[in-house]
Formats: sequence, structure tokens, C-alpha cells
Amino acid sequence: MKSNNRTDKVLGALPDLGEELGLARLANLCRDIKAVYPPGAVVVIATDGICYNDLTGTSDDEVWEYGNRLREIAIEKGYGCIQFNRIMNILGLYCREKISKSEYLKLCDVSRADLHQRYGRLGFDVDGFLKSNEDYLRTYNGYDKFMKIDLKFSPVTEDCPGPKQYKKRIKIIAKAMIVRGVPTNPHTGRALTLWSGMGSHISSEKGRRCSNGMLK
Repeated sequence: MKSNNRTDKVLGALPDLGEELGLARLANLCRDIKAVYPPGAVVVIATDGICYNDLTGTSDDEVWEYGNRLREIAIEKGYGCIQFNRIMNILGLYCREKISKSEYLKLCDVSRADLHQRYGRLGFDVDGFLKSNEDYLRTYNGYDKFMKIDLKFSPVTEDCPGPKQYKKRIKIIAKAMIVRGVPTNPHTGRALTLWSGMGSHISSEKGRRCSNGMLK
């Protein structure tokens, strides 16, 4: 999904030339692989916007429009080697390849709740975790830095009375994103990491599939 800052950073909510170039690069990668490995390769983009959009003030409707336009671009450009998977498909909450906007919107809250139930860390001490994990501390600092610009005009910060309160709110949101980014599977104890942004993926100990072959 695009930045919430439509004044200083982006022109709108939909994919633009940046995403087009990103998809083109992935398609070129697939072609290069096929040149030396005839079976070729397929890139699967797991779009994870709804994992974080409620924290940043982006609507589920806007996340849908962004993801839908990405898929349209891939089709228009003939990028058959690029596929997409939504969180509700990965969780097994929806097993068809295509989903309507109304069905998608109905499953957004359900998907977030299911992710939390399956992989959330009850009582997770994010402050202690950041003190002991340098990599995630850098990630947190990155969130804190870019969201100070991204969320200037977001509904989640519009009630901040001044700069001090605004900075405090940003830190709270950044920590919430870290909490969601390093959940643990309660059944296996294995970590499951959600990487934010286009080209993200979910990796887990093992995958399941729906009856039609889609990743579940």
C-alpha cells in the first residue's frame, strides 16, 4: 500500500511508475532465470497490507484498490511469471484464486484476528526485545523515522495536540508494528515473520494447501 502522506511523498493511493518498474524487474529476473534454467521461475507476491494498515490509518478499501491495481498491471504487461497471494488465502480462510471486493473486505478483520490468534505473542515485552535484538532495533528505528513523515496527515495522528505527543504516538505505532512482525507459532514455537511491503512473504515451518492447490 502507498504512504498516507499524499502531500509530501506520493501522488495518490494507487500503484504508479514505481510499482510498474518493480514488477518489470521481477519479470526480467524470471526471464533471466529461464534463459539458463528452461523450467523458469515464478515469483509469488504475498500482499500483506492488512497486517498493518489499521495501525497506520489506511482503510481496508484502499488496501484492496492498491492490490487489485497491482494485479491488473501484471496482467496488462503480460507478466505470467508473477503471481499474487493474499493473507486470507495463506491462512486458508479463502481458497479461491480470485476474490471480490466485498468478500475481501469481510475477511480483513477476520484475517487480522486469525493471525493474532495463531501467531501472536501473549504478553510480549517489545521494549525488552528491542534492547536484546539489534536487527529489530534498527527496524524499529526505521519505522520511527519514516512514519514521522508518512503519518503526518493520517487519521491515527490527527488528534495529537503537539509535536511531542505526535512523536510519542509514532513510537507507539512503530512498536506495535514490531510486535506484529515477530509473532511466534504457539504450536511449534517457531517464528513466523511478516515482512511489510510489496514483495513480502510469509514463511513458516510448513505450508498447507487448499483443495484447489492454493497455498494455505
